[in-house]
This record gives sequence, structure tokens and C-alpha cells, in this order.
Amino acid sequence: MVARLASAGIGLPLLGVAVWFGSPWLTALAALVAALGAAEFSRLVSQSRVSPILLSAPWAVALVLGGHAGAEFILPVLGGGLLVSLVLPLLRKERSHALTDWALTVAGALYLGLPLSFAVLLRGLEHGRYWLLFVLLATFATDTGAYFIGRLAGRRRLAPTISPNKTWEGAVGGFTAAVGAAVAMSLLFPLPVEPWIGALFGAAIGIIAQLGDLAQSMLKRSVGAKDAGWLIPGHGGVLDRFDSVAFTLVLMYHLASLAGSS
Repeated sequence: MVARLASAGIGLPLLGVAVWFGSPWLTALAALVAALGAAEFSRLVSQSRVSPILLSAPWAVALVLGGHAGAEFILPVLGGGLLVSLVLPLLRKERSHALTDWALTVAGALYLGLPLSFAVLLRGLEHGRYWLLFVLLATFATDTGAYFIGRLAGRRRLAPTISPNKTWEGAVGGFTAAVGAAVAMSLLFPLPVEPWIGALFGAAIGIIAQLGDLAQSMLKRSVGAKDAGWLIPGHGGVLDRFDSVAFTLVLMYHLASLAGSS
């Protein structure tokens, strides 16, 4: 717990500054996280005796930079990366696992690279500063609510074969925390949504965030790993901290776009 709080005490202010001031600070932070996440993913899957080519990290960074340049640049970055990822294995002597290596290279780049490009795109929307704070704080509220309620009152396991420590009580606590945080932010932030719309957004975040967490746990369990990394004391690795955010950023970009056009 001390390690978790210390990490949050350092990381959250840095994240808050990047979100508040936007690019280039947000782009630089997102690109760094994307690169670290891709490297962690490659290390994680290497435990299953496959060897992704060293393309995931620069490709993930390129996706974030594409988001910085504009939404229309993301598709060319995706297409170009796919072509390069298929050509590079031709230069290797060992090609017996070419299909698996290629698939994991693509997965490693897209896992955080694509969602974090949506973070930059979201910040560029009207009211983008507050939309990004909205999704991050609601996601963190989900994680925090699930953690504390699960520890205090958790009895029934949610997904014992994937993540034995998660409980239904914790899931409900996380969902409730997300809705409460979202309603509060819809009242406090200058966003074009009524509190009841904010509650619906929070409910969606509270569900999607926990699905993202479970998906990451499934991947780690499939290779016999407890944590994806060790960079963030008390949390594990970058993937462990941003597993929920990767899902909710994509969701929030589309919700905010709909809210802005209505």
C-alpha cells in the first residue's frame, strides 16, 4: 500500500501537468508510456518462447505521433507499420515462428500505442482537457473502488481462473465509484453534459475499465506471469497500470465526440 501511494504521489501530478498543458508534454509522455508498454509486452510474451521483432516500440511511438498530427494520420501509420512488420521477418534467418512473431509484434504495438493516440486526439477536442481528466479520474476511481471494496467486503470471486483476487463486491464498488466520480465531474467541469449523461458515461467507464483489467490478467496468466513489469512500485509495470486506461480512452474519445456534436 505504501508503495502504491508513493507511486501515485509522483505519477499523478506528472500526468496532471501533461493533461492540463497538453502537447507537446502530453504527446511526449504518451509516447514514452507507449514505448515502455510495447517493450514490456515483448518481454512478457518472450516467456512463451517466441521472439517478436524489435518493431513494436517504435511503431507504438509512431501511432502516438500520428495522433498528435491528426486523426487522418493514424491510418497511414497503421498501414505502414503492417507492411514493415511483414517485410522485416524476411531478413531473419530463423522464420519457423514467423506468423506468431508477426502477430505478437502487431499486438505489442497496438496494445498501448493505439489507445494512447486516442488520448492525444481526445485532448485536441473542444473541452479536451476536461474530457481527458474525466476519463482518467473515472478510470482511477474504478480501480481504487474495486481495490478497497474488494479487500474490505470481497467474498465471491469474479473470475477465479483469470484473476483470483477480484470479487463481485469489488467490481460493484469500482462501478459505483466510477459513476459517482463521473457525476461529480459533470457538475464541476465545464463539459457539455448533464449529470445524468455523466452518470451514463461513468457507468460505461466502470464496466469497460474492469474488462480491460481482466483482459490484461488473462494475458499475464497465459504466460505464467504475475506482473507485466516492475517499473511502478506497488503496481507492477506500465501495462499493469494502464490496462484499464487503454480501454477507456478509446471509449471516451467516441463518447466525447458524440457529446460535442449533439
